[in-house]
Amino acid sequence: MDKERIPAKEMVLGLAYHGYAWTLVDPKDNAIGSPARGRASTADGSMSYKYIKTYLRSYGVKVMYNASYVANYCIIGSFWIGFDDVEAIKTKVLYAREKELLGYKSMEGKCCCVENPESNVRDISQKIHDKEKLEELGNTIVVKRTIPKSL
Repeated sequence: MDKERIPAKEMVLGLAYHGYAWTLVDPKDNAIGSPARGRASTADGSMSYKYIKTYLRSYGVKVMYNASYVANYCIIGSFWIGFDDVEAIKTKVLYAREKELLGYKSMEGKCCCVENPESNVRDISQKIHDKEKLEELGNTIVVKRTIPKSL
């Protein structure tokens, strides 16, 4: 059975400006995919990027990056928070360029209010965005395929 494929040049990669928090069963077992009791912090576990960064500053925790999953995460006691920070965003933007995708779009989620212009993720995305030619598709602005080779 033939499956129709969407050409890469018609695809847009979503970049998340939010994350999710989980309560770990065992705080010592805290790698990506570790067992969790359920959501943490909010009713559905979602957290805005701004809120995550505030959490990180408040608790002084280290952010880790997993290159296999292209995701950042941190552990605060029994809370595990997964999100995209600078490393993940940079890798995803370079992937979009390598695969010659149409572009990328920030996915801010229902609870996200990225108001901090000094946010590292917002900065790296903005630096790329400023150099790009934009195209409006309906109510979505899409970056054209001229993503820089290096960031």
